[in-house]
Amino acid sequence: MIIYILLPIVLLIPGIFLCREKTGKAGKAVYSAFFGIVIFLLMAFRSFVGTDYLSYAQLYNYFNFSEMTDVSGLAHEKGFVVPLKILCDIFDNYHALFAVTAFIIAAACAVYIYKFSSNPCISALAFVCFGMLFYSMNFIRQVIAGIIVMYALEFIKEKSFLRYLVAVLLASCFHWSALVMIPFYFILQIKLEPLILAAYAAVSAMLVVFAPDIIDFGLKTFYTKYLTDYTPDLGSGISPAYLLCYGAVFAVAFALRKRLYEKNAMNSVYLSCLFFIVMFELLGAGYAMLSRFGLLFVMPAFMGLAPDLISSAEEACAEKLAGKPRLAKLCVYGAFALIAIGFYLWLILTNSNGAVPYRTVFEYTQELW
Repeated sequence: MIIYILLPIVLLIPGIFLCREKTGKAGKAVYSAFFGIVIFLLMAFRSFVGTDYLSYAQLYNYFNFSEMTDVSGLAHEKGFVVPLKILCDIFDNYHALFAVTAFIIAAACAVYIYKFSSNPCISALAFVCFGMLFYSMNFIRQVIAGIIVMYALEFIKEKSFLRYLVAVLLASCFHWSALVMIPFYFILQIKLEPLILAAYAAVSAMLVVFAPDIIDFGLKTFYTKYLTDYTPDLGSGISPAYLLCYGAVFAVAFALRKRLYEKNAMNSVYLSCLFFIVMFELLGAGYAMLSRFGLLFVMPAFMGLAPDLISSAEEACAEKLAGKPRLAKLCVYGAFALIAIGFYLWLILTNSNGAVPYRTVFEYTQELW
């Protein structure tokens, strides 16, 4: 567990020096690369960390031992299994899968915060403290799909539906749930204001009521294997802690929306993403499977919005505490640190997604067969 406790500190200290205005793009580039390396090492060298680790390792070994040449009959998305088959032909050990996917995820997130974040350090800490690290250790296919969607959101700003559609279809090759993002090209262009929020809330309430029917449709259409195979995602919901934490951040962001919109046009998209995370966590309180759709929104919402959200809160607090800018900064950073650290510690103490304890390939091995 100690490695998780130290991780935010390891990311914070260099960020204080490298992510200042006077360090410019060079500082941002160095810090983003540092973040990518740290996250890559953490994810690449883990051993049986995460509830999905065993299933991916078994799939890898299945390819190796069965000498399968035709992957068309597998239920997994072909954008994942075809590269997986190629990887199996090159490396015998299933650890290669986790090393390669760790590199893809870490590199993509590092490049994203360098290009699009106003403060990569805050984005990096948001990635760790608000659950994205533990998501990345488990839902590999959907996280990769979510990363593609994260980059595709830029096409909304550019009003390029065709490129957005191509990117979403590519993401669906890794996880079919990405297809739900097609109508969001239009939805995410709507600025979130009180009347729009009220309409979204009404729709969310209807979705909660009809959640059993939605689950039944999804099982018969997409997850047919779960009609016979048991999965805990169907029999239980997720902890309300996710809803409370994400909901608290959304409430603050919505209150500061005007400032956020002025800072960056994409903040309108990020704020809407944050709402839909809350909506899917609400649905997930009854059916954990539905919360998984939130993975398509969580990375851009937090890594993209968090820096401007904190600076906007600092500006608003400074106006209330006229003449006391240092006190305003202390209050804002203290409040956000309390939420982030509290949620992160809760994730660790509750063994979020099976990520605790952390073990490396150098200290822990286990036979699959």
